Amino acid sequence: MLGISEQAYENLWQYFADTMEWAWTTADNEADRQANLAIASINADAQRDVAKFKADYESSNAVGGFITDILSTGLMPGGFLR
Repeated sequence: MLGISEQAYENLWQYFADTMEWAWTTADNEADRQANLAIASINADAQRDVAKFKADYESSNAVGGFITDILSTGLMPGGFLR
């Protein structure tokens, strides 16, 4: 009778230990998932910002080049500014 009670007691403690291990692992995995989501979000925002800055730069470059072409053509001999 004592052997069965001792085994039941050990099983109970093992159950508690396993439950706590599961809870710890689950919480740790959730924290890792949240960190990975935050990193992915930051990277996506950064890539979007870089693409926007690049598009703005290229647009400004194109407008500046167009104005430079017009002014340099107009100032050249035979241009529209005679």
